[in-house]
Amino acid sequence: PDAVDRMRLWRLMASAGRLWRLMASQTVCRRQTQPTTRRRPSWTGLAADEAHMEAHRRAAHRQANRRRLVFHSMAIVAFALLQPLAASGRGTSRNGKAFSSPVRAAHTPSAIISTVYTYFEPPPGLTAGPQHLELLASWKAQWSAQGFAASVLTEANASTYANFSALYALFSALPTVNTRHYERSCFLRWVAMAAVGGGWLVDYDVLPLPHMTPRTAAIAFNDGRFTVHQSYIPALVSGSGEEWLRMAIALAHVPWQSHPEVFTEKGKPHVSDMHALLYFYTMAQKSTSLRIFQSTPCHVVGPDWLFKFHQPQDHCKYKPSCSMPILAIHLSHYDMKQLKQPHTAAAMVSVLGKARELCQMASNVATVGSSNSSARLMR
Repeated sequence: PDAVDRMRLWRLMASAGRLWRLMASQTVCRRQTQPTTRRRPSWTGLAADEAHMEAHRRAAHRQANRRRLVFHSMAIVAFALLQPLAASGRGTSRNGKAFSSPVRAAHTPSAIISTVYTYFEPPPGLTAGPQHLELLASWKAQWSAQGFAASVLTEANASTYANFSALYALFSALPTVNTRHYERSCFLRWVAMAAVGGGWLVDYDVLPLPHMTPRTAAIAFNDGRFTVHQSYIPALVSGSGEEWLRMAIALAHVPWQSHPEVFTEKGKPHVSDMHALLYFYTMAQKSTSLRIFQSTPCHVVGPDWLFKFHQPQDHCKYKPSCSMPILAIHLSHYDMKQLKQPHTAAAMVSVLGKARELCQMASNVATVGSSNSSARLMR
């Protein structure tokens, strides 16, 4: 069991110990209050008294053994009852092995699971340009069509957190090769997610495939544990509000000075939220005890996976070890450049349409394959 379960078990055992001592004290009190009869001393009486005392000692010994048995039985039962609680806080790694989640996830309402957020904050003194507004509108339309409530977060949402100013100062002090505003916004979106109570954070160039629905999202949400759905790339991330706050604080205190091999870009110190996740991800690969978040490579892919690598029947499933199909496609600037397409809303919707056609083709192939298998079995 984890620390919480060990504390609960310790409290149960302490309560059982107090109950045991109380039972023993009541037995002593009853023994002391029992009336005694005086006998005249005689050899026969002394022998009878010794036999009575020996019988009493044996009875007391049996009673003490019974108390010890009850105490140990209660401890074993308590441990057995707490084991499922400990198991409920476990996740599954990429190779299928279970590992303990660092924080026990609370029950997450379905409204949070079926809500997706993205974050956008224009630089100070500027307004969002037409291209950004088109991307945000397209992102919202695509996710809404899949049954999600889509919303755009800003720094105003993050500022509602009580200790916003402290985290703002910590994020502003991190070195970067990008503009200070851009890099700080990448960190503040984590605080904004904690402020709204958690849910799905999606980059506005990540669009849903047919398999991504509120029903599958409820499974992929992983009971509210903080999960990165593209290995260590924070393009599609989910978690409860407590988990988002925990990770925001961890990112603010990442030991970047001690690991220049990770936090260096263009020969200069550089700390981004993706670099921080890469550091934690690398540490978890060395030892699962250092894991502070869960990740999966199964749910988000780039267009190269869909368009280049596999046959049509493989397009919308990642690998046999994954229990769920691909949920979304990440159309980053690099990916669109590789496709020789501009990073615009119209071009991204066009690529998304082709990806959905491939997914539909995969579904049809799978359906025909299962029908042929059934026909062969019936023969």
